[in-house]
Amino acid sequence: FDDTFDASLNVLSSQGYVVVKPSVGFETGYPGEAWLKGVTAAANAVIEAGIADSSKLGVYGTSYGGYATNLLITQTGRFRAAVNVSGKVDMVSFYTDSPRLGVRNVHAAEKSQDRIGATLWQAPQKYIAHSAIFYADRITTPLLLITGAQDPNVPADNTREMYYALRRLGKPVTWVNYINSGHGTPGTTADDFNDYHTRISAFFDRHLKAGGASGAVEATSLTGQPLYRPEPQGATREKMEAQLDTARRAYGHTPANVDSIIWLGRRTAYLGRFNDAIDIYTKGIAAFPNDARLYRHRGHRYLSTRQLPKAIADFERAYAMTKGKADVVEPDGQPNARNIPTSTLNGNIRYHLALAYYLTGQFEKALPIYREDIAASKGNPDMLVATSHWLYMALRRLNRSEEAAAVLTPITASMDVIENGAYHRLLLLYKGELAESAVLRNFGSDGDLQDITTAYGVGNWHLYNGRKARADEIFTQILGAQSQWASFGYLSAEAERARNVVQ
Repeated sequence: FDDTFDASLNVLSSQGYVVVKPSVGFETGYPGEAWLKGVTAAANAVIEAGIADSSKLGVYGTSYGGYATNLLITQTGRFRAAVNVSGKVDMVSFYTDSPRLGVRNVHAAEKSQDRIGATLWQAPQKYIAHSAIFYADRITTPLLLITGAQDPNVPADNTREMYYALRRLGKPVTWVNYINSGHGTPGTTADDFNDYHTRISAFFDRHLKAGGASGAVEATSLTGQPLYRPEPQGATREKMEAQLDTARRAYGHTPANVDSIIWLGRRTAYLGRFNDAIDIYTKGIAAFPNDARLYRHRGHRYLSTRQLPKAIADFERAYAMTKGKADVVEPDGQPNARNIPTSTLNGNIRYHLALAYYLTGQFEKALPIYREDIAASKGNPDMLVATSHWLYMALRRLNRSEEAAAVLTPITASMDVIENGAYHRLLLLYKGELAESAVLRNFGSDGDLQDITTAYGVGNWHLYNGRKARADEIFTQILGAQSQWASFGYLSAEAERARNVVQ
């Protein structure tokens, strides 16, 4: 907010970090919303400018900035690491608690910095809404808390509440309390000052550098760049690790059961360990060479790791093995909101085989597979919109516009689509029933899987309609969202770059 010397900024920038100090426009009564909008806008701007990697964002603040940081990570999971220095987490207890400043805390909340704009008794819900402690269960970002035991402004005990809350919730948190220091950066001794900056640097290095906590290179992109293991964070990771442990135990009890092998591979892959999953499926194929499911799942992870020829070979093998046989529902390892499976074994084999052809520029070869998949999708809106989207794009890339238009005929806005909403909206865009702004509304914010899927479809729409500059702009933005490199939208944009379709 000012241009005075900032030791922490200089330390971090000297170690290769881009540090941004955003200006935030506040409105009395809504400081939390202001922080979310302001910091998110700043993060989006540096990502879109190509300065920052969306998968390696950290956030930190001191005093009011620490309070804002802690409140921010209760509302978004986009940051990989957060540091709160001397920031309150409980507005209710802070309201009348200050060992030195007395009524200052009341004034700050009602009329000054904290901008609640009312007393605790006039607007109790405002105080709760702006207290991160009440929403600690929503936090998924690893958090470093730093306090000074002699702090006369924000008592260390206030910040400590968050430490014990997150420990109780089993979430990643570290608390460092400098016994002889006060508010903000510890400066009582040179040792404390240096220790403080060493800890912050090490914390961000651990979570933001070298691809995250593991730093494992899981694949090489089609353009020759290392792709780091996309590890889930916080509660999501804990849940997936527990599911993997269950799968390991099941496999240990029945190692000769093909279902145990498949679920061990799937649970391993959900944690971003694609090559480990490939090894599991390969061993399974050695024991069960005639089970198409093993080829289908290994082929999927060959796609993830950019081994496209191997993926095609596996999917072609699985396709030949299931051709003409009765289809079966494929259980979903990550169920949708209604817990209704929307895919089948044969459908997934066809879908991924055609996608592999598409990614390698073999659009003509993908067409009959997509058409077969659409014929089999009767009564399954999710399967219909997903396949129709890729078939439409393949036809447009082949300049077969009339055939492509026919693909859109059965697509309506009223379809009951459960989990493939991104494909559904894209098809309505292609029909002219939705505007680009209505479809691409979230991209560049949190960069989740559906955003990337949507962005690729919109970029491709511009490409085959002759707007190559806009297509290139969108593909560049997609490739900046590196946390989503395992998604098919990201892989497709990468394939376009690798084939020099846009540059």
